[in-house]
Amino acid sequence: MAESTLSLALADLRTAIAEMVYGGNATYATLTAAEQTRVDSVLKSGLRQFYHPPPDPSGRTHEWTFLTTTTTLSLLAAYTTGTIASTSGVVTLTGGTFPTWAASGMLRVSGIDYSINTRDSGTQVTLDDLTYTVAALATYEVHQDDYDLPDAFGFLVDSPPTYAMTDSVGYEVQVVGENRIRAMRQQSSIGGKPSLVAVRSINKATASGTRQEIMFYPRVTEAATLTYRYRARPDALGASDTYPWGASDHSETILASCLAAAERLVEEARGIYWDDFQRQLAASIAFDSRANRPERMGYNGDNSDDSGFSVDLWGAVLPYDYRNYLTGPVTHKVN
Repeated sequence: MAESTLSLALADLRTAIAEMVYGGNATYATLTAAEQTRVDSVLKSGLRQFYHPPPDPSGRTHEWTFLTTTTTLSLLAAYTTGTIASTSGVVTLTGGTFPTWAASGMLRVSGIDYSINTRDSGTQVTLDDLTYTVAALATYEVHQDDYDLPDAFGFLVDSPPTYAMTDSVGYEVQVVGENRIRAMRQQSSIGGKPSLVAVRSINKATASGTRQEIMFYPRVTEAATLTYRYRARPDALGASDTYPWGASDHSETILASCLAAAERLVEEARGIYWDDFQRQLAASIAFDSRANRPERMGYNGDNSDDSGFSVDLWGAVLPYDYRNYLTGPVTHKVN
């Protein structure tokens, strides 16, 4: 799909900032390396300011609809082929091959889960618990219940996730707190297609920064496909990504934001470019508020009597709904 020819691209924004900071005849290509770095720094500041606009006079902030995207997540079936033995946390497999994702999963033996630290080879994994030793066993299970979310993932939008029709799931997935998932894992050992999900941050790593993962309950033992929507965290523009999010619909607002950032750098104060950005931002917010707006929000029911969770005959954890357990017609008595 071709981008609109009215959209401002990386080169256009660099040129506008260079002219603002270094004079009307300046071009990005003729600047020194240090000056180009300065222009790119202003560009990043302007984009961050646009993607996360300042609050309006009433204190409300706007979430851009075009920063919401839809994707899928493939849940992996548990692996149980072959037999295992373990010595000091080193588990060897006979008659099978550990899946490539084993290092992200759990080894389940006799109803107890052990986290896997590394997949050393197709027939060996090392657990975090280096004291675990067991003679050859006939049964085991490797399953993955926590999955890394995309690098650009911000937060879930229009939750909860939904299963594909081919997964034949008759219940709605519920988004809960991660403490709820941990509590359920502590109390129960059932497996299947999950009915509860939670999102939590992964500990910050120097090389990758802050990332998030999604947790599931019950434990994932069957393959399935989940679709979900999330707010994206945009990257900086570069050689392989030359157009900012927002396309031509918001190009003037993006330009105004970048020039306001340049003005703040040069003048060390807000001025006419900041005022222009505020006017353009108001117009963009008004336009975006109309874009992709649903005509109906759906049925507005009163679920105040719903509470807790129940387990069906197949082991699925479902939100308890009193309407599913009525044994006969409801009658009213007139006094």
